Amino acid sequence: MKKKTDFISITIPVKPHIKKYISIRYGTEHTLTKKSLIGILLFNVLDKKTEKPNQNFKEYSEKYLIHISPQYFYEKGFSIPLRKRRFLAICLEKLFIEDFYAYVDISVSNMNCTAVEAMRIFFKQYSISEDEIKFYSFYRQYQRHCKNGIKAKKII
Repeated sequence: MKKKTDFISITIPVKPHIKKYISIRYGTEHTLTKKSLIGILLFNVLDKKTEKPNQNFKEYSEKYLIHISPQYFYEKGFSIPLRKRRFLAICLEKLFIEDFYAYVDISVSNMNCTAVEAMRIFFKQYSISEDEIKFYSFYRQYQRHCKNGIKAKKII
C-alpha cells in the first residue's frame, strides 16, 4: 500500500449529518477505488481542467477527504469542478436517504418497530443527533415515501 503522501487529496463538501453517515459507511477518509459506489462516482467526475479556487457551499459545512492515487491522477485527472462537486453532494445525500428509507422499512415490517423507534436507532447508529437534523421533517418525508401508509408496511 502506498503512503498517504503519494496520493493527491481533494475534499467534497457535505452536510454534517451526511459526513457522519459517509464516515461510518466508508471511513473518515476514502481512497479512490472502482470497488465502491463512491469510488465509481468520483472516478467518473474527475477532470484534468483546473477550476477557480473560490467555492461557495454555504449549506455544506463539512468536508469529506478523498485520496487519489498517482495512477488515477495521470489517467483521469486531479480536480472535480464545482458543478460536479455539487452533483456528488446530491448523490451522497440521496444515498443517505435511500439507506434511511430501507432501514426504517425493514425495521417496521420485520422487527415490529415503530417508524420513530427505527429512525432513532438509525440516527444513533450514525451518531446523528436530533439537533443536527429536523427529526420530524425526516418523519414526514418517510410518511410521504410510504404511499400506502406506514401501518401497511407492518407484517402481521
